[in-house]
Amino acid sequence: MNLLLALITFFLSVHGQSCSNFPVVDLGYAKHAPTIVNTTSSYNISYATYANIRFAQPPVGDLRFRKPKTPPPNNATVQNGIYERNATDCLISIPPGLAIAPGVEGASWGSEDCLFLDVKIPEGARGAKLPVLHWLYGGGYIFGSKDWAGDPAGLFQTMPPGQKFITVSSNYRLGALGWMSSDGIDMDKNTGLWDALAAIEWTKEYISFFGGDPDDITVIGESAGGGIIHHLLTAHGGQGTVPFNKAILTSPGYRPHANRSAEMTQIYDQFLNSTNCTEIACLRALPTDKIAAANRDLLFNVPTSGWLGPSIGYGPITDGDLVPDLPDLLINQGKYHKSIQKVMTANMAHDGQYATTTVQSLYPTNQSDAFDLFAQDVIYACHVYNTAKIWGSNAYRYSMSIPPANHGQDQFYYFYAGGPVEATGVEFPNAATTMEEYFREFIFDGRTGGDGCSRVHWPAYGTGGR
Repeated sequence: MNLLLALITFFLSVHGQSCSNFPVVDLGYAKHAPTIVNTTSSYNISYATYANIRFAQPPVGDLRFRKPKTPPPNNATVQNGIYERNATDCLISIPPGLAIAPGVEGASWGSEDCLFLDVKIPEGARGAKLPVLHWLYGGGYIFGSKDWAGDPAGLFQTMPPGQKFITVSSNYRLGALGWMSSDGIDMDKNTGLWDALAAIEWTKEYISFFGGDPDDITVIGESAGGGIIHHLLTAHGGQGTVPFNKAILTSPGYRPHANRSAEMTQIYDQFLNSTNCTEIACLRALPTDKIAAANRDLLFNVPTSGWLGPSIGYGPITDGDLVPDLPDLLINQGKYHKSIQKVMTANMAHDGQYATTTVQSLYPTNQSDAFDLFAQDVIYACHVYNTAKIWGSNAYRYSMSIPPANHGQDQFYYFYAGGPVEATGVEFPNAATTMEEYFREFIFDGRTGGDGCSRVHWPAYGTGGR
């Protein structure tokens, strides 16, 4: 038994009585027992993690390169969510020297069978109809997972008893498996985006079994996760429904290319070349290790245009269906989901710092600040601005400038769980706990007030507070 399994088994044996406060949840297709129980640092509120719940069929074999298939498979055995470390992560390959992924540059791991999510509930949740926060991680559409790229339970640590809520964290496919496509080929576009939508739809359908309110779901995402949410604001051009009513987008990241079909076909052809295949049927017949090797090859060895991934990089593309056009254009045309009542949008003061390496190498001048600001506006801040502008008095917006104000830094603050700066990246804990208070208010009430004493009042974006 590996170290992780041993530690979890030990924890459960010691805290088995606490687990009795969190019963087995019968979802109809599977039964889930709590994986682990923790206690918050303030108010000593117990909360349980129900880990590794399937929200779709394993996307393997004929389901490879297709939209997620639901409902999930039936399983008569009670699940405790315990898997080996990283076993439920999607296939990940992180290019060497990637500054935003210190310590894991050049690493590869994961599985194709990765469409899992975690639910974390505080004590007393059953039957309470608590608000729900659904988290989508960032990672440039090529890395990240629900288990190691942000933990929304950080918001639990200073949560008062009268402000309990439930969190959900879900995986989506990455790299070639999540975003590669080619016109006229028997494969679906934007499968990673469909994964995220399927997971939120699972939350809408099943969260009441855990004590959550299916009509009070806030989605939150950072970087690629925020970019996914930005696309869901305008899913199907605003037609139909979406399974959430509030959204938090922090540094929503994607490059707004109107049409990337030719470049994606080029990436598909490169993937075929890397696997020695000539058609999609061959790709579906390959074992996972061959697919993983090709995904790694394209990220490590194929020339890039300066974004993460080969050629023009990975990420959502216009597909005439889920993504009929660029979200910024659709929002300004009024083609967005009016059922989304409130939004919070944000960017870092230096979001663009890591996005201009190629430009600066081509134009070695002293105008690096201008390049950074250009990248920040195009890739992140314009998405934030357009969203806040349209939602107006139903929007909140912040720009975080705590040094060094780099991309992703605010995530450490709004998910702060305590600890030294060396371990958490949080130099100003008081700022972090204040930020978390604002976020909890938004999750509960769709507003961020401030009592004028402990916190500064934060006006809505469209009320003169820009």
